[in-house]
Amino acid sequence: MQKKTFGRFGNMNPSKQLTDHPYKLAVDPFCIKGNLYFVGAAQNSCHLIDTGEGLVLLDVPPTEYLPFVINNIWKIGFNPEDIKLIVVSHAHTDHYGSINAIRTFTNAKVCISKVDAEDMAKKPLVYEQFDAEFGPYNESFTPDFTLEDGQIIEIGNTQIRCV
Repeated sequence: MQKKTFGRFGNMNPSKQLTDHPYKLAVDPFCIKGNLYFVGAAQNSCHLIDTGEGLVLLDVPPTEYLPFVINNIWKIGFNPEDIKLIVVSHAHTDHYGSINAIRTFTNAKVCISKVDAEDMAKKPLVYEQFDAEFGPYNESFTPDFTLEDGQIIEIGNTQIRCV
């Protein structure tokens, strides 16, 4: 039986040995440039922007990697409770799985493209299956607002153009 793949890039999931031991994918955070930091795990991209008026997260990991992201935010000198906005790049669980968990300790607003938000709303069972494939506690979410192509988000000293 051929293994099912996710998306056009094939199976991008880590091996079972790593998913059974997610701590092996923890990496240290680092400054990319200026106010932009990598705070994710080896398998999941998660970036933090210090806007001067709160923090923005670009994507969040599945829940099993959330402790590493929170720890990385502390390591670079920020308080995770200062997260004001979460921008989800696209509707894959490995980019939004822990949003609802993060919402429990922040007042962060969450946004995603209008196209992805509409797809998630129309196909909740499909997204529930995707979420379950990434492990327990991953959940879909309802965004606070949606984004259009070319839209600019402005917070503090930072502008983000959506493409």
